Amino acid sequence: MAFVSIDAVNGHQREFSVTDQSLMYTMAQKETIPTWLLVVCAVIAPIGIMLVWTLFIPPIGSYQRARWRRGEMSWSEKIWDANLSLLGIGLALASTITITNSFKNLVGRPRPGIAILFFGLTQIFSIDVYLP
Repeated sequence: MAFVSIDAVNGHQREFSVTDQSLMYTMAQKETIPTWLLVVCAVIAPIGIMLVWTLFIPPIGSYQRARWRRGEMSWSEKIWDANLSLLGIGLALASTITITNSFKNLVGRPRPGIAILFFGLTQIFSIDVYLP
């Protein structure tokens, strides 16, 4: 319901000129943080940490820790806990992406390099129109 109401909002819209100097930043040819590092830090490392934590490290609660040390906790229970951990990570990532993109759509300001993205360097100074 919340996403339907956010989708109905038009967001921040303003006219801008493609000859506006404040929008004419150069495109980054090399990203500051590579995509593979983002995937490792946001997805692979948390999954690995959670799997190691749930499968090989004793639980924190005193009753469960005692069961772990006595060997009464089966692998099916450990795998169930790992499954719940992975579902939690998936929910956290999905909600982060959803909320971030919702706010991007809600605010709706143009990117700093938008003129170069759309027109390229050669066409920027020959256009003098306002885009909605």
